Amino acid sequence: MKKLQIPFITTFLILFLSVTAISQSVYQMPPAEVAALIDAPSSPNLIISPNRDVMILLHSPGVKSIEDLAQPELRLGGIRINPRNSGPSRANYSSRITIKNIADLTERTVSGLPANAKIQNLSFSPDGKTLAFILTQDRHLELWTASVDNANAKKLGDFSVNNTWFGSPYDWFPDGNKLLVRTVPTNRGDEPVAQLAPLGPNIQASTGEAAPARTFQDLLSNPHDEALFDYYFTSQLMMVNLDGTAQAYSTPDIFAGSSISPNGSYILLSRIERPYSYVVPASRFPISTEVWNSEGELVSVVQKLPVLDNIPTAFNSTHEGRRSISWRADVPSTLFFVETQDGGIPSNKVEVRDIAYLLNAPFDAEPVVIAKLSNRYAGIAWGNNNLAIISETWRATRNTKTWRIRPGNPLAQAEILFDRSYEDRYNDPGTPVMRMNQYGRSVMHTIAGGSAVLMTGTGASPDGNRPFLRAFEL
Repeated sequence: MKKLQIPFITTFLILFLSVTAISQSVYQMPPAEVAALIDAPSSPNLIISPNRDVMILLHSPGVKSIEDLAQPELRLGGIRINPRNSGPSRANYSSRITIKNIADLTERTVSGLPANAKIQNLSFSPDGKTLAFILTQDRHLELWTASVDNANAKKLGDFSVNNTWFGSPYDWFPDGNKLLVRTVPTNRGDEPVAQLAPLGPNIQASTGEAAPARTFQDLLSNPHDEALFDYYFTSQLMMVNLDGTAQAYSTPDIFAGSSISPNGSYILLSRIERPYSYVVPASRFPISTEVWNSEGELVSVVQKLPVLDNIPTAFNSTHEGRRSISWRADVPSTLFFVETQDGGIPSNKVEVRDIAYLLNAPFDAEPVVIAKLSNRYAGIAWGNNNLAIISETWRATRNTKTWRIRPGNPLAQAEILFDRSYEDRYNDPGTPVMRMNQYGRSVMHTIAGGSAVLMTGTGASPDGNRPFLRAFEL
């Protein structure tokens, strides 16, 4: 009889422990000291105003909550979104904003925000008087503003923001009194429902040409994915004033980017077009880049690209046609772009690989050449008609060259400033310090009547980093 008691007691203990485990199947809190370490807030992010009179401190929680991590996620065309609120998936956010005066270091907390606020995409207006930011709610995103003077925040408009595409979902106009905002169409309806039986097979056409491709994740794979992509990424552009009044700027479309000209007269828009691809992400879908006026009328088609599914995998490869299309920052309305001269294929031997151009409003003339580069274009910093700094780079040799050009005089000879290996950190000359100009755009900070540019860098040396600020004589 005693021999039977041991298995019985063992079985009873196992059942008891199982029931106890089930009854305690909730998250347990660690000791207060451990919780305090984990929940300690992160160091705040800092943004300095265009006027350099105040700084914004964005305070963030130490770790995401379980609720944040449990949010649903859709993966469409290489982009991960939250379908509940048409925002990015697993995005970082701030929970509090403080404004610190640089002169006396006094600090004010922005009031008017809801409890447990989730703040993203904060930026200053060009005049530095107003903050704009996105506030994440459970089922939608809202556009909010805050006055720097009174540190009071308020919701702007009754629309829902669409923040599914890359970058900020809004742009400031140069006067700082209104914004161009990507919003969720009011008539979007319900999410498309997948058919139990497909209407037909998935067909992918081949041109018969070799097209090596990288391995991408989260791609579209069937017509239902395409329908979801259309549903979530289609936006309605709205002109929104600081008093909350808003009006539609365009018909709904999939906008991959928007940029307002420095004088506010034109808007550079990029629209995703069909057919979509199942082998490359949405950033390589067919795209039309256009200039519209402030009334929402098409002025010029700058570029139309097909699906980019044949870009070589080698470093410094690119696509044919215009790229890096943007506004010149120091003049009212001039476009800048670059075009490859080697077909985008690094193995092709040519003397000039990239040419940089300017195209003035109304964008119907031939573009003007401002630089011819023997390597791949790597960036430009604007100054004035007599000064811009353009860079080129080449992976195979680790070489980078930096040139001074004169945008106001395209026929002037480019002058080499630096010709070095970008891996040589000890001799890194730094990068130009930028300041805001009258259009609210970043241009190089020059001194001594424009004969020198302020440069900053980490100052790598055998004895450690020695960060520097110096004047570079042109």
